[in-house]
Amino acid sequence: MDISAQEAALKKKLQHFLSELPRFGTVQGFQHFSMYLRGKEELCVTVSHEPQVSSRRCSFIGNSATEFSAGDSLTSAHLPYDPRALMLSQGTQMALSGMGNQGVGLPPASPSDNEQGSNSGSHTLFLVAGYARYSCPYVWVRSNHTRLMKMSGLADKDNPLRLKSTSQWKDTDVFIWDVIAELVKLCMYPAPRNPFAVDMDCFLSLTTQQQVLATAAMMSCLERIIVHTPDDKQYSEKLLEDLQLVSRLHYTALQMLARKHQLPVLEEYHQGQKQKMHSAQSGRGTFAKSGGRYPSIENTTVTPNPGMTVESTRGVYTPQGSAERGFPGYGFTPAPSLF
Repeated sequence: MDISAQEAALKKKLQHFLSELPRFGTVQGFQHFSMYLRGKEELCVTVSHEPQVSSRRCSFIGNSATEFSAGDSLTSAHLPYDPRALMLSQGTQMALSGMGNQGVGLPPASPSDNEQGSNSGSHTLFLVAGYARYSCPYVWVRSNHTRLMKMSGLADKDNPLRLKSTSQWKDTDVFIWDVIAELVKLCMYPAPRNPFAVDMDCFLSLTTQQQVLATAAMMSCLERIIVHTPDDKQYSEKLLEDLQLVSRLHYTALQMLARKHQLPVLEEYHQGQKQKMHSAQSGRGTFAKSGGRYPSIENTTVTPNPGMTVESTRGVYTPQGSAERGFPGYGFTPAPSLF
């Protein structure tokens, strides 16, 4: 494959990655992280430092202590990390950016010092971005650098992270949730077995109508993750369990709205049925007023052709000068002979 064809393939792949950002980034209700979009190319992800457990979830699955294991993390036992192992060096950045002759690496659109995010000690903010000029998604740390890395005076906070998911993105199928899963395991200690664990308390705090919308978005998100997750992943079974819980809550809320007649789609259907019944009843009323017969056409004169006068007699039409034959009340003119 030549260089131009390879660049076109990477741009197409990046567009597909960016199309997933709004679909995945707008879903709320995960236990260990939250997200919000910042433009078409950027997704901000806030990851908790400690495992979060939903009380409602515990009532469904039992003891939550089995949900976490220190051995699941990549190198979580060695927090904080050495930035030389976790961040891309300046030389590597210039080689990847294609602008090494200009001394430009892989900086984000805005410096870390301008970030408006909170520096709370309970979570870390990451920036996941797929800039078109880089033709590849990268991740930058936006807060709590010292907690995650052993920062020195020479370390640059705006260096992108050296992640397995972003490093393999050009050669394999890597999705946005693969990047998020690696960030959760990188930041949390002990790391959760299921980085996409659902916070059921979040949904139960919503109104019934909001529950229907939020759980529907979560169901669609979990289904996409399950489809593209290999069976050998240790959290694949956990995803199915969460999908069942969310589906149960979704259809329960949907039934409640249906019983209260608060579903817009169902209300439109009922209104359409009422209009059809009203139209049918109006038509039957007009027919009954006429004595069960169609309106009379007596005392009517119609001239269909010049020289032909059709007069109404007993509600039937008889051409002038014709003899009555056949059916009573109907006259006809014999066809001219051809012989």
